[in-house]
Amino acid sequence: MSLLRFNKQPTSRELKGFGFFWMLFFGMITALRFRKAGGESTSFWVLLGLTVSVPVIGWCFPVFMRWVYLGLNFAVYPIGRVVSVVLLAVIFYGVVTPTGWMMRFFKYDPMSRRFEPDRESYFEAREENIEPKRYFKQY
Repeated sequence: MSLLRFNKQPTSRELKGFGFFWMLFFGMITALRFRKAGGESTSFWVLLGLTVSVPVIGWCFPVFMRWVYLGLNFAVYPIGRVVSVVLLAVIFYGVVTPTGWMMRFFKYDPMSRRFEPDRESYFEAREENIEPKRYFKQY
């Protein structure tokens, strides 16, 4: 299973949800443009037309909405691919690696993996707690 999946066969429910989120997203952009321009402008009317017409046409003709959905997926898939790799790299090299360095610096070994030649056995006895009630409280 890949990190990002390109859905080439969206269901009608996914397309309707896409139309709803299209209206929300472009509605917010239209409202911001209206506020910034201080009233009606050409860009406001174009954005308002996109906000309303694409979902309405898509709900009447689902094939149209499918093409819009696939076109946007195709356009933003490379961006999502790059961002996901960059985000994972930042998390790994910015969080996990320094944490490992600090654990080594302070000689913290939570799994007790150190080799101790004087030790007779590495077996650690655990407390036996076998009550049936504990099976219902795993966390």
